[in-house]
Amino acid sequence: MTDAHEVQAMIQQLSEWAARQPAAPNDWRLGILIEGANQAAEARSAYERALQLDPQSLPARTALDDAAPSPSRLIRFTRSRSLLLW
Repeated sequence: MTDAHEVQAMIQQLSEWAARQPAAPNDWRLGILIEGANQAAEARSAYERALQLDPQSLPARTALDDAAPSPSRLIRFTRSRSLLLW
């Protein structure tokens, strides 16, 4: 399992990436990571930014509609660190 410091570092890294590369998938991924860290309000903000960039983003819309913390999504995300660089 990923520890809290590592998760916060990943959030920071992806947040910086999303700021440099504005795209709905980047903010959606950031939202999933933040949501998995039990920061629901911040996750909702990331999903809303994704929808501002792409109002048709189904992943962002679905995530925003169901923004409850999901440890299983965090585990899947952290196992696939290549998404941070994608």
